[in-house]
Amino acid sequence: MSTQEYKDRVMAWLPLMMELELMGVDPVKEMFQEPMTIESIERSYVALSRCKDKYPKWYGLMNEYARL
Repeated sequence: MSTQEYKDRVMAWLPLMMELELMGVDPVKEMFQEPMTIESIERSYVALSRCKDKYPKWYGLMNEYARL
Protein backbone atom coordinates (compact mmCIF):
# COMPACT_ATOMS: atom_id res chain seq x y z
CA MET A 1 0.00 0.00 0.00
CA SER A 2 1.36 3.41 -0.92
CA THR A 3 1.59 6.38 1.44
CA GLN A 4 -1.29 8.09 -0.36
CA GLU A 5 -3.46 4.98 0.07
CA TYR A 6 -2.71 5.01 3.81
CA LYS A 7 -3.64 8.71 3.99
CA ASP A 8 -6.88 8.11 2.07
CA ARG A 9 -7.79 5.20 4.34
CA VAL A 10 -7.18 7.27 7.47
CA MET A 11 -9.24 10.21 6.17
CA ALA A 12 -12.13 7.96 5.12
CA TRP A 13 -12.24 6.25 8.49
CA LEU A 14 -11.41 9.30 10.64
CA PRO A 15 -14.72 9.29 12.60
CA LEU A 16 -14.21 5.62 13.46
CA MET A 17 -10.62 6.27 14.47
CA MET A 18 -11.71 9.16 16.72
CA GLU A 19 -14.21 6.86 18.46
CA LEU A 20 -11.56 4.20 18.96
CA GLU A 21 -9.28 6.82 20.48
CA LEU A 22 -12.07 7.89 22.86
CA MET A 23 -12.29 4.24 23.91
CA GLY A 24 -8.61 4.32 24.90
CA VAL A 25 -7.39 2.34 21.90
CA ASP A 26 -4.59 3.35 19.54
CA PRO A 27 -6.63 3.67 16.33
CA VAL A 28 -3.66 3.34 13.97
CA LYS A 29 -2.55 0.04 15.51
CA GLU A 30 -6.15 -1.13 15.68
CA MET A 31 -6.96 -0.48 12.03
CA PHE A 32 -3.67 -1.54 10.47
CA GLN A 33 -2.87 -4.64 12.50
CA GLU A 34 -2.83 -8.01 10.84
CA PRO A 35 -4.28 -10.45 11.58
CA MET A 36 -7.28 -8.91 13.32
CA THR A 37 -8.32 -10.44 16.62
CA ILE A 38 -11.87 -11.02 17.78
CA GLU A 39 -11.30 -8.30 20.41
CA SER A 40 -10.28 -5.74 17.79
CA ILE A 41 -13.32 -6.64 15.68
CA GLU A 42 -15.54 -6.17 18.73
CA ARG A 43 -14.00 -2.77 19.56
CA SER A 44 -14.37 -1.66 15.95
CA TYR A 45 -18.03 -2.74 15.94
CA VAL A 46 -18.75 -0.73 19.09
CA ALA A 47 -16.98 2.32 17.65
CA LEU A 48 -18.82 1.92 14.35
CA SER A 49 -22.16 1.74 16.18
CA ARG A 50 -21.33 4.99 17.95
CA CYS A 51 -20.35 6.60 14.63
CA LYS A 52 -23.68 5.58 13.14
CA ASP A 53 -25.46 7.68 15.78
CA LYS A 54 -23.02 10.60 15.86
CA TYR A 55 -22.28 10.93 12.15
CA PRO A 56 -25.31 9.70 10.16
CA LYS A 57 -24.21 11.40 6.91
CA TRP A 58 -20.77 9.78 7.13
CA TYR A 59 -22.33 6.42 7.92
CA GLY A 60 -24.69 6.70 4.95
CA LEU A 61 -21.83 7.58 2.63
CA MET A 62 -19.70 4.67 3.86
CA ASN A 63 -22.70 2.36 3.53
CA GLU A 64 -23.21 3.43 -0.09
CA TYR A 65 -19.50 2.90 -0.81
CA ALA A 66 -19.68 -0.61 0.67
CA ARG A 67 -22.44 -1.51 -1.79
CA LEU A 68 -20.35 -0.68 -4.87
